[in-house]
Amino acid sequence: PTVGGSFAEGKTLSELTISANKEETAGTLTWDDTAYKLQAGINRCYYTFTPDDAVNFETVHGYVDITTEAPQPTVSEGNGSLVGWQIAIIIICIVVAIIALTALILALRLRRVSIDEDGFYDAVTDKDLL
Repeated sequence: PTVGGSFAEGKTLSELTISANKEETAGTLTWDDTAYKLQAGINRCYYTFTPDDAVNFETVHGYVDITTEAPQPTVSEGNGSLVGWQIAIIIICIVVAIIALTALILALRLRRVSIDEDGFYDAVTDKDLL
């Protein structure tokens, strides 16, 4: 059989055409499940061929594999500038970082912990707190 139409994900078999070579045997070719929706990947779709001459020919059942790809997301081109909510998030992150750094500096000064020549703080001992 020949299948025609848009093989987009989400389309139903009723939206696709299916036909057979009319020169061989006259008859009707129909989908078994016209409500079946195509999914991304390979879809095995079943059909039934009913001949016009049921005396000399038998009804035939078969399938075709229809490959469908997931739709690609569309990306609209912007002008490259940040929108208001993006700027607000950046400002909030900067403010939180400044507050955290200030709190760390104040905590270290209150504890009067000195920095060694290696650039690291020593572990706080009881004598450092006095």
